[in-house]
Amino acid sequence: MLQKDDDKLDLVIDLIHLVLKRLEQADPAKDPVFLNIVETADMFKVSERTIRRWLADGVIKGFHIGGSIHFSKNELIQVAMVNRLNKK
Repeated sequence: MLQKDDDKLDLVIDLIHLVLKRLEQADPAKDPVFLNIVETADMFKVSERTIRRWLADGVIKGFHIGGSIHFSKNELIQVAMVNRLNKK
């Protein structure tokens, strides 16, 4: 019984190490992804008008690149996760 628990624990530890190694290799700061309003609306499955309202209300933060508004995909994901946690 204890041997099975030890084997399971070793497996979990190995999986954690694998996940950590992959996270170290993936550096979003090196390859930032920016979305325009259309792409952001598609990501959230809402209208462009909703994205503009969220921007005006301060729900999401955008910035101008070349005359159009863009959003950091990483920041959008973080906002979505925080809002999902706050609703539960």
